[in-house]
Amino acid sequence: MASQKLIKRAALVSQAYPDFQISDGSSGDCANRAAEKFLAPYKLDQASLIGPSPNFGVPIDKTDVKVCKRMAKLASDAESDFNAAISKAGGVNTALGRQLQNGKVCNKVLKLTGKVLLLQVGLLKQTKENFKDSPMLL
Repeated sequence: MASQKLIKRAALVSQAYPDFQISDGSSGDCANRAAEKFLAPYKLDQASLIGPSPNFGVPIDKTDVKVCKRMAKLASDAESDFNAAISKAGGVNTALGRQLQNGKVCNKVLKLTGKVLLLQVGLLKQTKENFKDSPMLL
């Protein structure tokens, strides 16, 4: 029987914005819902992500970074749609405007969670490159 080589699959699955957005529902749970989308695939949470050296439970490869960048950009691009919809609804002082504003806040949390993940991955990569000749320092 021939051995089969195991191939690591990206932990983060590329999705269209409507499939990963968190702007509907309760706005009080945005951080947890954003963590489910961007952090849970790597066994991270918000607290561990912002630490000085997050311990990724699952390796992050170039495909993961590419998918994360794309999803964070989609969330960022959605922000202008929220602004237009809030204006069209009569501003944040209307019931619909408040709902849309809450959705915009959740979308911002989603976007920033993805961006912080990317920053931490970049810092980790840079640190490893800077100390590759001194493994005892890592």
